[in-house]
Amino acid sequence: MQYVTALLRRGDADPSMIGHVTNTPQALAATLGTLLVRLDHVGIAVDDLDTAVAQWSALGWREVHREVNADEGVWESMLDAPGGGAQLQLLASTSDDSPISRFIDKRGTGIQQVAFEVTDVAAAIEACLVAGLEVLYKVPRRGTSGRDITFIHPRSCAGVLVELIGPAI
Repeated sequence: MQYVTALLRRGDADPSMIGHVTNTPQALAATLGTLLVRLDHVGIAVDDLDTAVAQWSALGWREVHREVNADEGVWESMLDAPGGGAQLQLLASTSDDSPISRFIDKRGTGIQQVAFEVTDVAAAIEACLVAGLEVLYKVPRRGTSGRDITFIHPRSCAGVLVELIGPAI
């Protein structure tokens, strides 16, 4: 409970969490586990969106959605697997200073993030903070198709950027 109190003092937790959340590994896993729905997609940073869509289309993947997310500085394309049940999100930068551009400059093109659908992004953020995970957005932001999102920093997830994404609208 001291951990929750410290988070409250810093402004990183909701007061309603007192008495409802404990920071034992089992309790934290149970809290986060109840919010996780499924693997939503794998995000791949690309230099050229049209070229990447063509390459994945040659493997049978089908583009089902394309949009610009100005808040994140990306062109995104969602692709469905040939047999269904899986999605890829191809991400191309709209500017030299976007997160995707910085990712490509530092690590090259390739897998950029793994995204999990959660029932409630705001509740997942609170659970992550209580668990001591580094969350990039402490308030949900708009992501693909207007869905709420946040990210867990790779330092908190064995080097993998994890996106938490709300239910489809």
